[in-house]
Amino acid sequence: MIAYLEGQLIEVHPDHIVVDVGGVGYEVLVPYFVKRRFEEKLAQAHGAPPRVKVITLYRVSAQNPKPELIGFETVDERIFFEKLLTVSGVGAARAARALVYPVPTVAAFIEDGNVEQLARLPGFGRRTAEKIVAELRGKVLKEALLGESHPTELPSFDQEIDQEALAVLRRLGFSQVEAKAAIQAARRTTKAIESSEELVQAALRAQGAPRGELSRLGKDSDGTR
Repeated sequence: MIAYLEGQLIEVHPDHIVVDVGGVGYEVLVPYFVKRRFEEKLAQAHGAPPRVKVITLYRVSAQNPKPELIGFETVDERIFFEKLLTVSGVGAARAARALVYPVPTVAAFIEDGNVEQLARLPGFGRRTAEKIVAELRGKVLKEALLGESHPTELPSFDQEIDQEALAVLRRLGFSQVEAKAAIQAARRTTKAIESSEELVQAALRAQGAPRGELSRLGKDSDGTR
């Protein structure tokens, strides 16, 4: 099991970071609020990769045989995430996308039985929010008391995905206007897009790319999320 990684922060993407440890690049899935913190570290480094320590959760299962690392800044964040994954239907990618607020805020929503706020988190919805409250209320009080304030507005996660997908489509030969139109069409026709890779594929489908070309272009865009 990999308990943590310590090395240079090389890249920050909408849902993952890349950390260089001794010349090996590790791709680490991170919740949105964690990604924002690492984004700040990278910006403050003024071009030089900052040295970071990432607390990790290693996961592999029969349902998802591909090993994945999920990253956090603290052990408390990892423990809360593990509790969230005990709720049926909440997988690692879904939980990471939903955590746009810091752990104390989301934990407080659960302890307060605030289904409305939980249902507003990306990818959850009311049914999942009710299930989370039913299964975790009374179990995340420690995390709720860690002491961060409750924000009132959701960060624009979808906007970041759109920007990364736009850059990929431009590299694939789309003009700025064509790329924006393809993304808008994809948003209209495809529900629950959770990564820039999914958005690129949906945009290509919306533009009627042949199946073979779609597969090739999709491979060209590998590495996006």
